[in-house]
Order: sequence, then C-alpha cells, then structure tokens
Amino acid sequence: MLYYATEYINANKTKTNGIELDSRYKFKLGEYGSLLANLSWSHMMSYILTEGGTSYQLAGTHGPIEIGGDTGNPKDKVQLTFTWDKGPWQVATSFNWISSFDLTDPTQGLTTCDLGALIGGEFPSGSVPQQFCRVGAFLDTDLSVRYQLGKKWTFHGSVTNVFNQAPPVDLDTYGGGQLPFNPSDHLIGAIGRSVNIGAIYNF
Repeated sequence: MLYYATEYINANKTKTNGIELDSRYKFKLGEYGSLLANLSWSHMMSYILTEGGTSYQLAGTHGPIEIGGDTGNPKDKVQLTFTWDKGPWQVATSFNWISSFDLTDPTQGLTTCDLGALIGGEFPSGSVPQQFCRVGAFLDTDLSVRYQLGKKWTFHGSVTNVFNQAPPVDLDTYGGGQLPFNPSDHLIGAIGRSVNIGAIYNF
C-alpha cells in the first residue's frame, strides 16, 4: 500500500480591524423619572481578504460575493437608544443607522460601478446612473411603550420603522425581484411601518 501524508492548509486568509464603542449613561430627572441613554457604534477600518496570494481591501464594498450571501460590508453601524422610566411607565426609542457602501467586489474583478451592477442584472449593458453606484445609508427609528398595572397586568405597544423609511436601492444583492434591496441590512425598510399591541397577565 502506498500513500502520501499531507495536511490541510488555509486557502484564504482574512484580517479585519476596527473600533467598537458601547456607552451608557443614566440621567436622574427627579419627579420626572429617569432617562437611560445607550450608544453602540462599530466602525470597520479595514477588511483584507487574501486569496491565492493576492490581498483585497473590502471595507465599504459589496464584496466578497462568495462569502455571506453577498450582503455587503458597510463601514459603520450605530444604535442610539433612549429609555424613559417613571413609575409604571416605560417609553423607549431607538435609532439604528447603517452607513453607505459601493457595488464593487475586487475579489471578483468588479472594480467599477458598472461591473458591480452586472450581478443584479438591472443594467446588463452598463451605464448605471450614478445615484445607484452606492447603496445609500439607512436609518430606522423604533418606538415602544410599556405600562405596568399592578402586579398582574402589563400593557405594551411598539412601532417599528416609525417613519416608514424605504430601503435604499441595492443593485448588487441577493434580494432581487422588482425591488432590489439588501435583506440582510435593510429588511425593516422593505417591510415598512409595523405596529404591535398586546397585554401580559401573570397568574
């Protein structure tokens, strides 16, 4: 019997670096209750993918298409939440912001807007209008209210995407269809404003 001993090696290499910030502060408002402010921010400074000895900078691009379902790599994601409490009341609002990114993917040779847009097929002949060369930034605003009635009842309501913000157009996405949007980052915009009302009773 003949055999050749070998080991697995990594075909690709990924190196990322960035900044993550999480800060919260509680304001005491005396007879007006309290206000809790919470800020979460992640910033991608660099995302380098090395394939076959060649390195590609992907921060702020749509690449790599072959990894993660072509969801894109926006550099910044921010969530700012304010929660007001007073007695049985609690009211919270949150702002969720995702920065813009372009249609390119250097790992596939898609280094221009026209080449990147070919993936979606909306402009197969090129000459993509400039307003579609970047997937726009997206801001979602949510609101929730809770009221505690004694020890048994809790009433709650929430509104997601309060301002009914539509998702930015993404020509290079797996969303496809008549409305090309990015389901990974902008699904709430595609769903639109939604309202939820309910009550909880504790036995």
